[in-house]
Amino acid sequence: MPPRTPPVSPIEQLARQSIPRPLQGMPFKDADVVFITLGLTESWLDTETGVYLNGGLPRRHMLRHVGRFRFVNFGYVDVLTELRRTIEMIQKHGKPTVKTVVTVSPVPLAATFSDQDVIVANNYSKSVLRVVAQDVGRMERVDYYPSYEMVMFSPRTFAWMEDQRHASIPIIDAVTDRFIELYVEGA
Repeated sequence: MPPRTPPVSPIEQLARQSIPRPLQGMPFKDADVVFITLGLTESWLDTETGVYLNGGLPRRHMLRHVGRFRFVNFGYVDVLTELRRTIEMIQKHGKPTVKTVVTVSPVPLAATFSDQDVIVANNYSKSVLRVVAQDVGRMERVDYYPSYEMVMFSPRTFAWMEDQRHASIPIIDAVTDRFIELYVEGA
């Protein structure tokens, strides 16, 4: 029987989730293509560890650790700097020919920790990510794939499930089929 991993606190679980997967020892070094999907600009900084968390903590943990976590809403320069750093790391430690495909998730924020209405916060977040994705798409061996636009500029009844928050199966199929047409030889 394999050894069990000792249990960790919810704070440690979130901290582990916030570390980019390539840094977690994922076998990306043998990948021909690495996909990066950008989702939101909002984050929480654990001021004790310096680790950014990609989700809010349960209220009881925030109350138990008052002052430890600080809300951060990243701007263009921060996101661009970190994404470039990540892509450079992939290119440095991956195959010499590794290609990176960057996308932006169309799934909107359900809530925000900013002082903005969630619609305004979502528009800010997606706008920043969209421009950053296009800009890094100019890097060598990096493409921006416009799945965000494909969903957002399709008829709502086609693009979204009934909850108007999740992309529909037909639009996912259309986005995937188009990707295959563009990127998979012989398809």
